[in-house]
Amino acid sequence: MIAGMACSTMGEYSSAHEHFCFVQDIYFNHLPSGHERIYDVYLYKSIMQSSSKGDTIESLESMQRSLELHIASLPPDHPSVADMYNIIAWIYLRHSDVVNAQKALETSIELRLNATFLNPVHLGHTYIGLGYILGGDEGMSYLDKAYCLFKEHLPPNNSKFIQLYMSKAEIYIEKNELERARSYLTDALKIELEIKRSRPGNGLAHIYTLFGKSYLNEGKYALALDYLQKSINLIKELGPHARLELLVAYNFLNLARVYQEQNNLEFALSYYRQSLDIYSQVPLIDKSRLALLHNHIAIVLSLQGSYEKAFIHFQNTLDYRLQYLSFESHELFTSYINLAIVSKHLRDDLHFLEYYQKALDMIYRTNSDGTLEASSIHNEI
Repeated sequence: MIAGMACSTMGEYSSAHEHFCFVQDIYFNHLPSGHERIYDVYLYKSIMQSSSKGDTIESLESMQRSLELHIASLPPDHPSVADMYNIIAWIYLRHSDVVNAQKALETSIELRLNATFLNPVHLGHTYIGLGYILGGDEGMSYLDKAYCLFKEHLPPNNSKFIQLYMSKAEIYIEKNELERARSYLTDALKIELEIKRSRPGNGLAHIYTLFGKSYLNEGKYALALDYLQKSINLIKELGPHARLELLVAYNFLNLARVYQEQNNLEFALSYYRQSLDIYSQVPLIDKSRLALLHNHIAIVLSLQGSYEKAFIHFQNTLDYRLQYLSFESHELFTSYINLAIVSKHLRDDLHFLEYYQKALDMIYRTNSDGTLEASSIHNEI
């Protein structure tokens, strides 16, 4: 068991999986059925299997089932139960199921607050998770709760502040309060650099990415490129076991946005495609991310006059959006308009009329104040 945990810490997930399989065989032969340690090692084994081979629906369902069995084997007030709900929340997030992830974290918080013994640091971690999911002012309120707990129970340079500060920075970036965001990122960076590690931590790559995004949003493209490239170079140094492919894809997405803003369309298109290639290989990726990338690629291709290719990517955008958006969504309306405009350039009258008609149907069905938009479409037709 110790060897498995050690291999997990070093990122050697396949070796850890082998050790946990060996332990599970011993437990099944020597412990009574239903013993909590059987489910404990079953959980670790399923996590390592997912970490070594990548998340799939089967591996995440295996983890979820092992967690449910583990919880059932424990008394209701066992301190591990709340921790199990935190992991369940993480599993739901990997499924892009934000609603159930939020419910799991809220259950974890309730269990922790009602427990005989309260671990304030673990409660703080749960607040960070919920704050990350909620975002905005409500999310920030949970991050503030975590900060109060950490400030009271941890030294100010403890590594647990790093994720807290990064989560705060992300919310401020979304609110376009960029100086405040970089203030928190600077605090996170200071702690990260003070920690004595044998090699840089994953957090450093995330910090560089967020610095890059903040400068991108501010239009300081040289600084954005510098930080995004720092993140990419560091991920290469960490190696594949760090499992940071999604961060690489996110960096490529932001690099593409920088080059598009600079009107360097070839570079923008290249990085959008590289980002899409990575995200497309993730079995449980959020479909909205794929829709976003197809839409960006289509816009760049349209700017280049490659309307046939643009049409394909706008169509892919629409196909993905139909999977997660309501029929009244403005993003669907935008997709119909984009497809109609590209069809016009292609002199494809059939699709031109089809998508403008769908846009009109949306206006008449959902927007009583859309007279001007409807008139514009009628004029185009």
